[in-house]
Amino acid sequence: MFQGMVKIVENQDFEGFFKMKLDCVEKVKLAKPGQFILIDCGARTFLKRPFSIHNLREDCFEILYKTVGKGTRALAKKRKEEFVNILGPLGQGFRIESKTKKIYLIGGGMGIAPLLFLANSYPEIEREVFIGASGLDELAFFARNNFRVVVGPEFIKIATEKGSYGHKGLVTDLLPSSFEEKSQIFACGPPLMLKEVVKIALKNNVPCQVSLEARMACGLGVCRGCVIKTKSGLKAVCKDGPIFKSQEVIWDD
Repeated sequence: MFQGMVKIVENQDFEGFFKMKLDCVEKVKLAKPGQFILIDCGARTFLKRPFSIHNLREDCFEILYKTVGKGTRALAKKRKEEFVNILGPLGQGFRIESKTKKIYLIGGGMGIAPLLFLANSYPEIEREVFIGASGLDELAFFARNNFRVVVGPEFIKIATEKGSYGHKGLVTDLLPSSFEEKSQIFACGPPLMLKEVVKIALKNNVPCQVSLEARMACGLGVCRGCVIKTKSGLKAVCKDGPIFKSQEVIWDD
């Protein structure tokens, strides 16, 4: 784990959506897909904010974010060559079973953030990507072209709620009626989407892991401010997650 200042390489604005590139220190290079970092956004925000690692390169790593509050608005004002204080990598990453031959990556909204890193980390495995967005503005930000390079355009399916691109409706509408043997599902997105993905995975007997979001304070599981209910008791999203096996989570009705 690293705690300290890192330099901003780029903070690109996509009309309220942002992609930030940061200098990649040695310990962050050891991050696993699904892990996250905490960033001190400045502007007198008391707590650091959590951000999934979107992509990892030898010289930098990327995060995606949307300006929704005081912290992210302050982060959006940061410029190239400035520094931010980070803590990470934190949490548990996605886990690929040794016999897996294909993975299905399902991202809804900002839930697309950790999935490119996952797709990029397993070039030897067949990967199919399902992206759900509200409209074209959101979709353009979700680095669709990056997924095209990593997995190929023929393995990407897109749904927009407004019908401005791809399927009009929900991303879960696009999931296959049956899944290939020795496959896994990995999903990140809004709770309603995740619940539907979990139902589909259970119906088809496909192993599924989900990335959960929660308000975090310490990022280390000490404050217990981000606990969720699981079949083995309360778990901290920041330490025990954010990646959980779907069948372990107790989903609220």
